[in-house]
Amino acid sequence: MPIRLERTLTAGLVVAYVAYTTHVTWLCDDAFITLRTVDNFLQGHGPTWNVVERVQCYTHPLWFLVLSASPASAMDWLC
Repeated sequence: MPIRLERTLTAGLVVAYVAYTTHVTWLCDDAFITLRTVDNFLQGHGPTWNVVERVQCYTHPLWFLVLSASPASAMDWLC
């Protein structure tokens, strides 16, 4: 294999790995925030992170509504 092609493929794989890792790192954190908010909402405390603080903490309202409409699946993910 030519050295230029090998370097290009290696650089492409490194860029893809960094992009994927960066995306997944924040995705997991953001998903947990939404799931905890859904849990509080389904328990009757409203869509908040902490029960005593009235702050919107989820970043994607449509996903929040989908999870709130299907509490069984949301609770399975939390436990």
